[in-house]
Amino acid sequence: MILSSEYKWKITLQSPVKVDSEYGTAQTVTYVDSIIDIYAKKVDIGGNKTMVNYELFTSNILQFDLRYRTDFDESYRVKYNNRYYEIINIKEKEFHSVITITCNLCQ
Repeated sequence: MILSSEYKWKITLQSPVKVDSEYGTAQTVTYVDSIIDIYAKKVDIGGNKTMVNYELFTSNILQFDLRYRTDFDESYRVKYNNRYYEIINIKEKEFHSVITITCNLCQ
Protein backbone atom coordinates (compact mmCIF):
# COMPACT_ATOMS: atom_id res chain seq x y z
CA MET A 1 0.00 0.00 0.00
CA ILE A 2 1.38 3.39 -0.99
CA LEU A 3 0.64 6.44 1.12
CA SER A 4 -0.61 9.52 -0.69
CA SER A 5 2.34 11.51 0.70
CA GLU A 6 4.68 9.35 -1.41
CA TYR A 7 2.98 10.56 -4.62
CA LYS A 8 4.93 13.80 -4.84
CA TRP A 9 6.66 13.73 -8.26
CA LYS A 10 4.84 15.22 -11.27
CA ILE A 11 5.15 13.35 -14.55
CA THR A 12 3.57 13.83 -17.97
CA LEU A 13 2.73 10.99 -20.34
CA GLN A 14 3.29 11.79 -24.01
CA SER A 15 1.59 9.92 -26.83
CA PRO A 16 3.28 9.22 -30.18
CA VAL A 17 1.98 10.89 -33.33
CA LYS A 18 3.17 9.90 -36.81
CA VAL A 19 3.79 12.85 -39.13
CA ASP A 20 4.23 12.50 -42.90
CA SER A 21 7.04 14.34 -44.59
CA GLU A 22 6.41 17.07 -47.13
CA TYR A 23 6.45 14.70 -50.07
CA GLY A 24 4.95 11.68 -48.35
CA THR A 25 8.08 9.59 -48.61
CA ALA A 26 8.81 9.10 -44.91
CA GLN A 27 7.12 9.28 -41.56
CA THR A 28 8.56 10.64 -38.35
CA VAL A 29 7.28 10.11 -34.85
CA THR A 30 6.75 13.10 -32.59
CA TYR A 31 5.31 13.13 -29.11
CA VAL A 32 2.58 15.35 -27.71
CA ASP A 33 1.51 15.80 -24.11
CA SER A 34 -1.42 13.46 -23.60
CA ILE A 35 -1.90 12.96 -19.87
CA ILE A 36 -0.58 15.93 -17.93
CA ASP A 37 0.47 16.27 -14.28
CA ILE A 38 0.16 12.81 -12.81
CA TYR A 39 1.52 12.48 -9.31
CA ALA A 40 3.73 9.43 -8.88
CA LYS A 41 6.22 7.79 -6.54
CA LYS A 42 9.73 7.69 -8.02
CA VAL A 43 12.32 4.97 -7.42
CA ASP A 44 15.79 5.30 -8.96
CA ILE A 45 16.79 1.80 -10.09
CA GLY A 46 20.24 2.82 -11.34
CA GLY A 47 22.13 2.80 -14.59
CA ASN A 48 25.47 2.19 -16.20
CA LYS A 49 27.95 3.40 -18.79
CA THR A 50 29.41 1.03 -21.35
CA MET A 51 32.05 1.57 -24.02
CA VAL A 52 31.64 -0.51 -27.20
CA ASN A 53 33.77 0.15 -30.29
CA TYR A 54 34.82 3.56 -28.96
CA GLU A 55 31.17 4.53 -28.49
CA LEU A 56 29.75 5.38 -25.08
CA PHE A 57 26.35 3.93 -24.14
CA THR A 58 24.58 5.05 -20.97
CA SER A 59 21.38 3.97 -19.29
CA ASN A 60 19.43 5.54 -16.46
CA ILE A 61 16.48 3.47 -15.25
CA LEU A 62 13.65 4.91 -13.16
CA GLN A 63 10.51 3.33 -11.82
CA PHE A 64 7.27 5.25 -11.24
CA ASP A 65 4.36 3.97 -9.16
CA LEU A 66 1.04 5.65 -9.85
CA ARG A 67 -2.62 5.06 -9.31
CA TYR A 68 -4.21 2.46 -11.57
CA ARG A 69 -5.15 3.59 -15.07
CA THR A 70 -5.43 1.94 -18.47
CA ASP A 71 -5.35 4.85 -20.93
CA PHE A 72 -1.72 4.44 -22.09
CA ASP A 73 0.72 1.72 -23.17
CA GLU A 74 4.43 1.10 -23.87
CA SER A 75 4.39 3.28 -26.99
CA TYR A 76 4.06 6.39 -24.81
CA ARG A 77 6.96 8.11 -23.11
CA VAL A 78 7.34 9.86 -19.76
CA LYS A 79 8.43 13.46 -19.34
CA TYR A 80 9.94 14.04 -15.90
CA ASN A 81 12.11 16.92 -14.75
CA ASN A 82 12.61 18.18 -18.35
CA ARG A 83 13.96 14.76 -19.42
CA TYR A 84 12.29 12.12 -21.55
CA TYR A 85 12.09 8.44 -20.65
CA GLU A 86 10.93 5.60 -22.88
CA ILE A 87 8.59 3.13 -21.20
CA ILE A 88 10.10 -0.35 -20.95
CA ASN A 89 7.44 -2.10 -18.91
CA ILE A 90 4.03 -1.45 -17.33
CA LYS A 91 3.08 -3.80 -14.52
CA GLU A 92 0.09 -3.95 -12.20
CA LYS A 93 1.39 -4.01 -8.63
CA GLU A 94 -1.79 -4.39 -6.62
CA PHE A 95 -5.08 -5.50 -8.17
CA HIS A 96 -6.59 -2.38 -9.81
CA SER A 97 -4.84 -0.14 -7.30
CA VAL A 98 -1.27 0.67 -8.35
CA ILE A 99 0.73 0.27 -11.57
CA THR A 100 4.49 0.42 -11.92
CA ILE A 101 6.13 1.96 -14.98
CA THR A 102 9.78 1.11 -15.64
CA CYS A 103 11.53 3.69 -17.84
CA ASN A 104 14.90 4.23 -19.48
CA LEU A 105 16.37 7.64 -20.32
CA CYS A 106 16.00 8.47 -24.03
CA GLN A 107 19.27 9.10 -25.84
